[in-house]
Amino acid sequence: MCSSDLVQAALDEAQHQARRGDLARSIQAFTDALEMRPTLVDAFIGRGRCHLELGDYSSAMSDFARAEDLNPDRPDPHVAMGDLYFARKEYKRAIEFYDQAVEIDGSHAMARCRRGISHYYRKNYRQAYQDLQRALALDPEIPNMRKYRSEEHTSELQSHSDLVCRLLL
Repeated sequence: MCSSDLVQAALDEAQHQARRGDLARSIQAFTDALEMRPTLVDAFIGRGRCHLELGDYSSAMSDFARAEDLNPDRPDPHVAMGDLYFARKEYKRAIEFYDQAVEIDGSHAMARCRRGISHYYRKNYRQAYQDLQRALALDPEIPNMRKYRSEEHTSELQSHSDLVCRLLL
């Protein structure tokens, strides 16, 4: 097996383990891939997301920052850093990273979606509406949007803002 095949096998294993929920094994497989090829942005992001899911924010941020250093013109590391702050309920900080991602790629639907949700939690309903509307236009199949279309959440949105509610109905 050539080194490219070994790297790909490690990445495939990492993704398989992550889907199974075995994040420790996924982290190890991403690490194996990075030992063979230390410039794999997707491996740093994948490993960082596993750390994030485990609540290891420091390791997650380290991996996301390394991914950004390797390819600063790619929106994914910024989205991942925004997700970290979103998970910590630091929505203002999350918005800053989502802003950076959108600046790099204005068609990044997930960055717009998560930025919109962050604005919602900060009670910036007009901005939330604009971001969520644009995200839906870019990708109507965003998985997390279903949550915001549920009857229970829709009534909560309606009590806060008719603008956001109209978007999500």
